[in-house]
Amino acid sequence: MIAITANTIIAFRLPTSKRFAPKKVSCSYHMTILKNITLAPTKLKKIPKAQAKALALDLLDKVGLKDRANDYPSALSGGQKQRVSIARAIYKDAPIMLLDDCTSALDYETERKIIANVKEQYKDKTVIIATHRATSVTFCDTIIFLEDGKIAEMGSPEELIAKQGKYYEILTTQEKLFNGETEMPSVEKTEV
Repeated sequence: MIAITANTIIAFRLPTSKRFAPKKVSCSYHMTILKNITLAPTKLKKIPKAQAKALALDLLDKVGLKDRANDYPSALSGGQKQRVSIARAIYKDAPIMLLDDCTSALDYETERKIIANVKEQYKDKTVIIATHRATSVTFCDTIIFLEDGKIAEMGSPEELIAKQGKYYEILTTQEKLFNGETEMPSVEKTEV
């Protein structure tokens, strides 16, 4: 698995057989969440509806939304919509999954659960994660930390933590924030 933490835009071009879970979620608002997940597999892959529904409900359970399966996307928060997108990406079972800041609207505990599920479901496949959260990529084989559009650091999580550079600094700061050990740094407002 590869992780990319960035403070810049990262663009990828992947064949349609790959799966992408974007930060901004696209759902068909006239269909339930369950239908949003099962429509493509039943129509394109001809998976029987009962089988597609069972798998979708299992995935929704893993992302903490099984009880919302019959709700419409308009009833969900931003974080819940991101979890639907992740469930859809996992359902596709493509050889490569690209997650584009897909946990940005999630709280820390939910993020950990979702990342654990991605890790379990894709343990033998490639996952590329573009994120601002260093805490969500500690399980990856390689981390590429970009700063101002350039590679600032690259290595395994263990190597980057031992180096105690930029990735380590962000990781420890985020862990402290999530654990309530420190407050969010204040940002000074400047007049225009």
